[in-house]
Amino acid sequence: MSIRQLSVFVENRPGHLADARPGDLAGTLSGPAEGRVNVFSFPTADTGDYGILRLVVDQVEHAKDLLETAGYAVVEPKTVLPREGCAARVIDRRGV
Repeated sequence: MSIRQLSVFVENRPGHLADARPGDLAGTLSGPAEGRVNVFSFPTADTGDYGILRLVVDQVEHAKDLLETAGYAVVEPKTVLPREGCAARVIDRRGV
């Protein structure tokens, strides 16, 4: 089983994700009704200068188009989910 996610490279500065204006991530994904994308998950990783935002969204292609049009660097890595119960078996074996 796999799930599609987008990795978005973003500038590491205060408010960059939260600003709801064109050119910032929130404004890009929550624009006019025809441009809205539902975000289900968004874990982040950051360094001093930039961050990587991993998005799980309802409309992958549409979100990718919106983000690329707004100037974001976007890639779609293949994400593989483990089989159901896999984490529970690992925990049982380690006695966690």
